[in-house]
Amino acid sequence: MLSFAGYRCVMGLKAVLVCFFLLFFLHSFSQSPAQETASTTLTGLILDSATRQPVEYATISMYREDKSKTVNGALSNAQGRFKMEVTQSGVFSLLVESIGYLPLTLDGIQIEKNGHKVLE
Repeated sequence: MLSFAGYRCVMGLKAVLVCFFLLFFLHSFSQSPAQETASTTLTGLILDSATRQPVEYATISMYREDKSKTVNGALSNAQGRFKMEVTQSGVFSLLVESIGYLPLTLDGIQIEKNGHKVLE
């Protein structure tokens, strides 16, 4: 029969072993290699339709085709160019907005993995 001190020692040893195995288990997951994500680079140029001048700092939002979820976004630079990385493939819509301009929606943009798509 175990005394109270012996029981406490056995329970303490079990707790130490449980903690050791838990830390070992968590450490093994933290050392796993990162998953490689395949991505496509989407670049484009935003121009004023009347003057053909670049539109500076326009916001570009990428949505799934059903417009239920924003996938990514970008901001055009001073030359009207933008660049975004897309990690999903499929059919998407782009919404381009800028102060002083009406919003423009581009539907049916097909994105394939590991590629480069240019919109100009």
